[in-house]
Amino acid sequence: MLLSLRVVACGLLAAACGVLPNGRRWGEDATLLPGFDRLGKAAKDAALDPWTWVPVGSAAALSIAGLDENIVTWAREHHPLYGSAAHAEDVGHVMRAMAQDAWIASLVATPSGDEPLPWMSAKGQAFLVEWSAVALTDEVTSMLKEAVDRPRPDGSDTNSFPSSGASNTSVMAMLAHRNLDSIDLNQTAHDSMVVGLGLTEAAEAWSRVEAGKHHVTDVLVGTALGNFMGRFIHDAFLGLPDDVRLEGWLLPGDGATLALSFRF
Repeated sequence: MLLSLRVVACGLLAAACGVLPNGRRWGEDATLLPGFDRLGKAAKDAALDPWTWVPVGSAAALSIAGLDENIVTWAREHHPLYGSAAHAEDVGHVMRAMAQDAWIASLVATPSGDEPLPWMSAKGQAFLVEWSAVALTDEVTSMLKEAVDRPRPDGSDTNSFPSSGASNTSVMAMLAHRNLDSIDLNQTAHDSMVVGLGLTEAAEAWSRVEAGKHHVTDVLVGTALGNFMGRFIHDAFLGLPDDVRLEGWLLPGDGATLALSFRF
């Protein structure tokens, strides 16, 4: 699976040419002062993204139903997917490495022109923004762990909530997802890669449960946190135009609503 991801990465790099539809290089408009309007929109979009609210809603539902402990006990006793706690740990490491590979490959593959110095400058600015998303996610996760002080299922310590593995994997997967929106890919290729990123997140999250390191709600909240931070910081501080790609997402409410954002 890791090899296949790197093959995809090579394909992305081959497509890394040109500039954005507005004629700008990807990353050259990164800013520390995006303005309140852009910050507000980025925060709203990140909160309404299903990669954020679906895990949060699922965690709340599991807690209310009292199923959190039951699921983790079942997973630890039966090892339904990975076969053993040790194998689950190994799979988790591989999934995190895959998410990191996908993030870096997608960053490099975004269209920043073909002049070496401007290319390096734009990429460097963008990397600092996206690296900040990863670093801030890790910091917030650590603060929550200390504040909540929840014991792990295996009793090894009290750093169970939220899962740092899930939040770290998810923030890098979301950054890769957003970067893909700036790359000239056909819809099938784009959607296939996004699905692959989602499966990587899910596989890593479940590995932590089956390894006995986290409850299900720990990984769900970690997933939501990583996705929120990745999308918010990417959209707020990279200064990209709103004309990259057609998007669709579900909005929470009394009924399922499909919202479409058409970008021209």
